[in-house]
Amino acid sequence: MRNSNTKPKKMKQTQFNTFLEDLRAVFDKHEFHNRAVKVQGQSREELRIQERKENPHSKYHTGTYGSPSIYEEFKKTNNLKLVWARMSSSVAEYQLDPEQVAAISPDHCPVTGALIDYGYGLNRTTDNPYFRPGIDHKKSVANGGKKYGDITNIQIVSEFFNTIKNYGTMINAVQWLSFELKGLDKSAV
Repeated sequence: MRNSNTKPKKMKQTQFNTFLEDLRAVFDKHEFHNRAVKVQGQSREELRIQERKENPHSKYHTGTYGSPSIYEEFKKTNNLKLVWARMSSSVAEYQLDPEQVAAISPDHCPVTGALIDYGYGLNRTTDNPYFRPGIDHKKSVANGGKKYGDITNIQIVSEFFNTIKNYGTMINAVQWLSFELKGLDKSAV
């Protein structure tokens, strides 16, 4: 183990790429799936989300359905994802078709595996970003991805993961993992 006072060598891109491949091989060897591990309280929160999804608020309420036309559509479709997409300021900002957004909206975050709460107002069970939907550009705008009107560059993930992705990089994720693993008490595992 290297002394923590020793200046680390700079890693070349090819070394980093090899490191990532090795890390992927470790995940594969141990059959690790990113969505297989739940956070504390996740099961309880998901039960609340599922119950509300199965028993949505039955009367028109502006904060819950936005407008009478969205409410009437919801009564026919029972689709909270479509209500969310129609009411989402991000869907409007990115000039996306709400029906297309609702169609690609998963029940669970593809990264964390958490059940997503698409409810607004009285249909919303949590403010926790781990369970709230976020709109992610697959290819960042900074790297040439299209920001407006391109459903093919959009995926729905949790607000939590989207925030991490917006402010971090793969390198940051590896740095964080390395830091946490070095401080891990082996007897606690």
